[in-house]
Amino acid sequence: MSQQPIINNPLQISRVDLYRILYTTKGVNNESETVSGGIFVPNIAPNKIKGVILFFHPTFFSKTSTPSYSPKGAVDQALAALFVTSGYIVVAPDYVGMGYNKKVFHPYILYPQTNAQDGLSMLKAANSFLAANGFITSHSLPLFVTGYSEGAAYALWFSRLYQEQADFKRAVDSTSFNLKMIVPISGAYSLSGVMYNFLFSDIGVFTKSDFAVQNSIMTARLKPALVAYTLTSYAYYTKNSNFNQVFNPDFFNMNCSLQYSYQCKFAGQQLNLFQAFENESDDYTIAMKISNAAAHKLGNGKVFMDQWNDITPLINPNLPSDYKFRSTLLNGDVYAWKSTLPTVLIYLRSDSVVSSYNSLKALQGMHANHSTHLTAIAIDNNLIQENLIDFFPSFNVDHITGFNYLFLVALDQFNQAIRKQP
Repeated sequence: MSQQPIINNPLQISRVDLYRILYTTKGVNNESETVSGGIFVPNIAPNKIKGVILFFHPTFFSKTSTPSYSPKGAVDQALAALFVTSGYIVVAPDYVGMGYNKKVFHPYILYPQTNAQDGLSMLKAANSFLAANGFITSHSLPLFVTGYSEGAAYALWFSRLYQEQADFKRAVDSTSFNLKMIVPISGAYSLSGVMYNFLFSDIGVFTKSDFAVQNSIMTARLKPALVAYTLTSYAYYTKNSNFNQVFNPDFFNMNCSLQYSYQCKFAGQQLNLFQAFENESDDYTIAMKISNAAAHKLGNGKVFMDQWNDITPLINPNLPSDYKFRSTLLNGDVYAWKSTLPTVLIYLRSDSVVSSYNSLKALQGMHANHSTHLTAIAIDNNLIQENLIDFFPSFNVDHITGFNYLFLVALDQFNQAIRKQP
């Protein structure tokens, strides 16, 4: 990672080294799993390191889009260009069921405690690796915990476990790192409320303001893959892989409705949703094939289309009333608790994938529980214009590429905390 975009930084860092390490952590059922993670290290002297950032990555549908496997990926490049060339070491778990760990399904979003615990396991393993290789010499480096999208909820759960579980806190404090701040970015903190209503609502051109959505077409196209990932994980871990208990079988088997059949196949092969996430396709291909399979799907008296994107036609009609499903959603919520650690919630005002109402719900819920040192920073999408294709008009930034800009806001928070140190 020695070329663009890591040039012309104030510390004159010319190279960022990415190391993949393997370590053990606990899975959903408390089983031991060997997993991977990435450690990003700037080529500066150990005494110049400002601190360590534990980063929980966003949703990747492909198992190999993760930090230690995707050095040319947009998220890895942003981590290197913004955080690492500013003098920070970044520690980024690939997660259970991703990266090296392919033998189980990724416990996606509904099992945040498992993923937060994985962050602790990665942090401990990274501490040993960094010390053994002479990358750190201090025994009290500032630690910042952040994450984007899927990973933001895990970052906030990491903070909650640190403050509510003595063993978790003891394990973090036993490392060479001193936890300073939590900075979750655009996360799904209210699974049972905001995200449930988001998925079970028709969000179109005239109703997108109901959830502060920037682009309702993006919402409609990505909803199928997000709900497929969520419910495949749920069925795998909670329903003994009985996928018919959670899905409309026609959707689960990825049968095209009105499109040509090849639009729902992978290299000519018909896969179901579980197989789609297990194969080696890229994120875009997986998301678009699933979107094609959802289009015009009929079920439960409704049809799934761009302007009518309530997910009801894609699921088993009994799922919404399933007590276990509702309790799993509630157990994943992380907005109604008391925190005393410095915490900054960063989010886009209009977000087509993870509604900004999640951040507002967390801000309100945590304040209602008498949290202290809690602030929020909302970024107006209208202030950031993007142009991804030269001959297309510019458009307001949205969730898919928002990390490039929101990381800058997080970096400013980290640097301010460093400057305030005695």
